[in-house]
Amino acid sequence: MDADAKPRAKRKATQAQAAYLSAKRNQTKKWRLLWRTKPELMEAFRYKATQAAASKVRTANQWIQEAVKEWPDHFTPDELTDLALDLPYRRKGRKRRMPHASLVRRLRSMGLLSYDPALGRWVNHTRITKA
Repeated sequence: MDADAKPRAKRKATQAQAAYLSAKRNQTKKWRLLWRTKPELMEAFRYKATQAAASKVRTANQWIQEAVKEWPDHFTPDELTDLALDLPYRRKGRKRRMPHASLVRRLRSMGLLSYDPALGRWVNHTRITKA
């Protein structure tokens, strides 16, 4: 950009955008005041919200574990794609597809799946019995 060039004028917010931003600023001011004056109340709210979020994650993880238990012991990457697409994943009342890479990362981090390069197949750890 040239040193002589004038900066582009900012577009004015619509009435709805301005109202939304004003409400957000007011909410932030209210929260800031509550954190200053009643920190124990705000900590209680934070604890409750954290517990609710943890419960949602636990429920989702249990659901995924139950679904993966029905998958075969070993399968190819193409079969994993098909199995992932068959998951009837719903969130917020709407059907949503979890991105394939995200699902694989989640299954691996939960210890449910691993990839065996020698076999060229995915291993389902929920189906393997420990002897």
